[in-house]
Amino acid sequence: MDTSARSSVVRIVVVAALCGLTVFGLSACKDTASMKPTSSSTPTSTSTSTSSSSARPTESMSTPAPTVPSATPAAPAVKGTAIGVDCNGLLSPQVIYDFNPNFSLQAGFTPKSGTDASKALGYQGLACSWINQTSSDLIIVSVAHPSASDLASLKATASSGTAASGLGNAAYFKTSAGVGELQVFNGPFWITMSSVVFGTADDARDLASAAVSTAK
Repeated sequence: MDTSARSSVVRIVVVAALCGLTVFGLSACKDTASMKPTSSSTPTSTSTSTSSSSARPTESMSTPAPTVPSATPAAPAVKGTAIGVDCNGLLSPQVIYDFNPNFSLQAGFTPKSGTDASKALGYQGLACSWINQTSSDLIIVSVAHPSASDLASLKATASSGTAASGLGNAAYFKTSAGVGELQVFNGPFWITMSSVVFGTADDARDLASAAVSTAK
């Protein structure tokens, strides 16, 4: 084979080799591209945040009404007028001694509820008790200065008893469960006396007269 023919053959072989390499390369690129791993989708993040409206304490939409101070209750009306005398001033120790020397003033006396003496205290009056040191019998005396309307009501109630003359403007006596009760009305004053030793109004007359003279 001559030189020119040999050169032609060499060129053909080189060209064929280059083409083969080119074809192989393209195939490899194609295969490599097809083998590229598919990227997984990015996981969707879950929001853990809580809305600000639910995180904060719910605020009241209404404004609380202002506190209105309660009104101070009115003081109850005072009934009657205070008596400016004590027990020894109402019936002196001498008056009691002359009546019966065995009686003496009982300290710390409190009348039973509902009695005339208790009612007298309700009118800012005075209630006193003298006790017999031998028999423990009591003489209970009270005096009060109620209002004119209350005085009239007390007098109307007392008038169911027996009228007793010569004592104040009006006086009434009655006996209840063995206890004699005398009520005397003189001017604005209401005087009461009760004791088992009072069988009649006359039994209490001296004490009642003394009480009328001092209750002024």
